[in-house]
Order: sequence, then structure tokens, then C-alpha cells
Amino acid sequence: MLQSGLESSLDTKVLGKTVLIVDDDEWTRFSVQKHLKEENIAARAVPWPDEALTLCARNPEAFGLILLDIRFPNGECGLDYARDFKKLTAGSDCGVVGITSHMAFLEKGDWTKFGMDDLLLKPLHKWLLVSYAQRYC
Repeated sequence: MLQSGLESSLDTKVLGKTVLIVDDDEWTRFSVQKHLKEENIAARAVPWPDEALTLCARNPEAFGLILLDIRFPNGECGLDYARDFKKLTAGSDCGVVGITSHMAFLEKGDWTKFGMDDLLLKPLHKWLLVSYAQRYC
């Protein structure tokens, strides 16, 4: 792995909440979690929205950012879950950010009407993940 030679973008700041990664793709879960943990950002990764909703229902204050895949192989769409995450985390300023590898989703319009705060295109770069974690956690 290449080292940039730059100091950590977080320095000694510790973020108070966890990033929840919801993606059926094992490599995406692994790489995003790895990038965040390298910067001492707490991260939890699960493959399915139902599992993530259960985690949020148990402890809605625990998560500061939910990275939610847009397409799942069983025909489910992350957009259908975004409002549910927003309801469960209401009052905690938790961000729900869609992630996708399909450029067509970026062109479809306003993601806020689905409950998303933003939409990111995969692959997700470390600097971008850290920036979003700092913003929401």
C-alpha cells in the first residue's frame, strides 16, 4: 500500500460516533471499514439494510453516518430504506449517504426527496470517507 507522507487528516481528534456501512459487496465493506479504521474512526459494516435497521433501532444515537448502497442483488433499493434510517436516527443529526457504482443514479436528480443527504460514486476514496465522517460523526 502506498503511503502519501501526509499526516492524518484527523490528527488527534476522536470522533464520537460510528460510521455504519451497508453494502452487499464484501470488498466495499472491507475497504471502506479499513480506510476509516486507519484514521481511528469507528466503523461497523453489514451486508443488508434490514440488519442495519435493527442495529439503528437498538441504539439510534450510536451512528453519525450511514453509508447505504443503492442497489442490492435481491432487487431491494437503498433508496427505499433511507427514510427509515432518518426516522430511526431523528434528532441525532445522522447523515444518510447513498453509495453506488452506477453513474446513471447520479444523473437521476434530487436524492434528498428519498431521505439521502448525499450520493457518492464508488470507488470511495479515503480522503472523501474521512471528510464525510468528520462532517457527521
